[in-house]
Amino acid sequence: MQQLTLRAGPAGTAKIMLKGRGANLKTPALPISHLPVKAQLINSASACWTATYSTTLKNETGMFKAKSD
Repeated sequence: MQQLTLRAGPAGTAKIMLKGRGANLKTPALPISHLPVKAQLINSASACWTATYSTTLKNETGMFKAKSD
């Protein structure tokens, strides 16, 4: 993981941005051919944040970028 940014907001509107790379980051092959994509971030206390991405801003070899639904 390179960067993790958490921003509080009203219920259902918190923002999480995660940037990472390397062998320990398990990601699907890019570009992703099946939408929607579901991303989950689980911390050591088992708290879980989930987001669903039905459309993309960028979906190509080496980069997936989207805003959640």
